[in-house]
Amino acid sequence: MKNVYCDKCDKCDKRVSYHIRQEMIKEYRGQLVNVEENIAVCDECGDDIFVLEIEDANLKRLYKVYAELTGTITSQEIINFREKYGLSQRELVSILGWGKMTINRYERGGLPSKSHSDILKDIISNEETFKQRAKEAYESKKINEKTYSKITCNTQSSTKNIIKLL
Repeated sequence: MKNVYCDKCDKCDKRVSYHIRQEMIKEYRGQLVNVEENIAVCDECGDDIFVLEIEDANLKRLYKVYAELTGTITSQEIINFREKYGLSQRELVSILGWGKMTINRYERGGLPSKSHSDILKDIISNEETFKQRAKEAYESKKINEKTYSKITCNTQSSTKNIIKLL
C-alpha cells in the first residue's frame, strides 16, 4: 500500500510516513470473527501508530461482523424505532433507565452489550412491552406527559392501521 503521512509518531516525535500492516482479529467477545485489521506502521522506527481513520474503519468492520454473527441490534434499527415514535435519544434512555449517552453511542456505531441489544430488540418487536415500559417511566416521572402522549398516540395509530387492514 502507498505510504502516507500522519501527524506524528510518538516514538520518533515527528511527522513521518507510514505503511499498513494487516492482521486478523480471530476472536471478539468470545465469538470467532476473523476480521482483517489494518495497522499503521511508522516507516522510520517500525512502531505502530494510531491513526483515527484507520482505527475507526477497523472497529466498523469488526462490529459489523460481530453483530451479524450474534444478532446484535444495529444502529439503524434503533434510529428507525426512535423515529417511529418521535422520540429523542434522551427520551428513550429515560424510558429504559440507561445512561444519558448510551443510545447516542449505539447510534454512532458503538456495540451494545447483549443485554441492551436484547432489551432493544424486545421493545421494537413487542409494542405492548414498549408501552408498558413507557407507562412505568411516566408513572415514576422519568418522562413527561408530552413524551408519554407521543408514544400512546403512535401506538394507537399503528393499532388502528392494523384494524383498517383487516
